[in-house]
Amino acid sequence: MRTLHVSDAAEGIETLFAEVTELAPSCRFRDCTHAHEPGCAVQAAVAEGSLDPERLTRWRKLLKENRDNTPVVSGPRNGKKR
Repeated sequence: MRTLHVSDAAEGIETLFAEVTELAPSCRFRDCTHAHEPGCAVQAAVAEGSLDPERLTRWRKLLKENRDNTPVVSGPRNGKKR
């Protein structure tokens, strides 16, 4: 096996990176990407040294991999059954 792809692991990622998950609600914007937005609590923690920037990089990588490898389940249009 050369590559192990993570999928449908959002809950595990939230637990593994609890420090990021706990800081996120303190960001100014609810949809903060923790990359460049003003008022980002996660970026502030990196700047002050309380969050390792490598942890943030690994969190981003796992989130992206999870998003790319988890199938999107959608239902019927407008919630109507055919």
